[in-house]
Amino acid sequence: DQWRFSADFVNPTYGRSRNLTSEYFVTANNGKLAVALPYFGKLNSPAGAMNGNPLDFESTSFNLSKETRNDGGWVITIKSPNPEVQSMVFTFFDNGSAQLNITMSNRSAISYSGTVAPVQ
Repeated sequence: DQWRFSADFVNPTYGRSRNLTSEYFVTANNGKLAVALPYFGKLNSPAGAMNGNPLDFESTSFNLSKETRNDGGWVITIKSPNPEVQSMVFTFFDNGSAQLNITMSNRSAISYSGTVAPVQ
């Protein structure tokens, strides 16, 4: 459970897909989750009107489950890492590529593509 997802492409529900040129990532290491991703989307409820980027946080209070895919790789699901995020579902492929789908509590969903590597 020690890995780093580096995002290089974002696909928001609303707006255009785009390549990412800065360093954006999610790191899971020793029970700590660090998230630094851009968010482009739509606020669905005033309850989600927090200040700042909802996908820039650290957490030690989350539920992580993993399963092996039949065709290789893994699916990692993280639930409740912060009040804005319902779930983060990562698909890690054997070749090091990865996808991330995020379901938000009060905002539109968003997905990312990139790579995954073990944390040293």
